[in-house]
Amino acid sequence: PEPKDPLGFTYYLMLLMVGVGLLLPWNTFITAVDLFTHLYPGINMEFLFAIFYNAPNFVILMVMIKWGHKIPYTIGIIVPLAISTVILVIVPIQALLLPMYASLGLTLLCVSITGTSTGILFAATFGMAALFPGRYTQSLMSGIGVAGIIVAAIRILTKLALPANTEGLIISSLIYFAIAAFVVLIAILCFFIFRYSPYARYYFRRAARTVEYDESEILYNDSNNNDPDNKERS
Repeated sequence: PEPKDPLGFTYYLMLLMVGVGLLLPWNTFITAVDLFTHLYPGINMEFLFAIFYNAPNFVILMVMIKWGHKIPYTIGIIVPLAISTVILVIVPIQALLLPMYASLGLTLLCVSITGTSTGILFAATFGMAALFPGRYTQSLMSGIGVAGIIVAAIRILTKLALPANTEGLIISSLIYFAIAAFVVLIAILCFFIFRYSPYARYYFRRAARTVEYDESEILYNDSNNNDPDNKERS
């Protein structure tokens, strides 16, 4: 029998948090454009972020459509989320420590890696959600929307809490990126709890049985089509 959600919305909220972690790193970059404009004056960072994020994101999505089924869901979700967490910690620190153009290059590289990991994460999360009832796909999509709200709220609160000067901008940005990284860590924890819950195990086992059944049907039909006796009878 299908296991029941103890509260009726526990697993829904867990996948919603995974959806938050999916797009939160990108939202974190574009919402902190004031910091990057200050660090790299005269450079259109919004334009560069869009190019360096979307180009690898599009390519990896095409790759995942073709070969994504070969990557286990746990790896396809945990690894990109972990990479995003590390990037959210590294970017503001290196941007303050390295020379301008060196930190600019590293920042854009991190944005590209974020785009790549998000492409893998998109394919893995929605592929996994398809194994469950439809409302879990809805929870992922809701999480993607909530991610923008969370990032905007964090940015507003961190800026209000500190003076509106250069020092306040830098300190508030460090706190902002740290909180964003912590939120992604919560998304990782929620995925682990969801993935190894009796509810998720039930649907993964059911999907595995369905694949085995479909493959056995294909093999059975192929053997019948290649059987000379069957061709003579037909």
